[in-house]
Amino acid sequence: MTRRSTGRTSARAAAPFVVAIDGPAASGKGTLARRVAERFNLAHLDTGRLYRATAHLVLAAG
Repeated sequence: MTRRSTGRTSARAAAPFVVAIDGPAASGKGTLARRVAERFNLAHLDTGRLYRATAHLVLAAG
């Protein structure tokens, strides 16, 4: 028996793979996140850096 392709992908297959790492301050979340991203060839979004940059811009704007 053969399966015929419909040309469609399931919603699950099309969804991005997301890994969230949570923990207390200075617990190594960033280091772990970078290593996981590198090991599994995933994109890494440093949300801590985004928060700090946003805070800096808000404070600089007064």
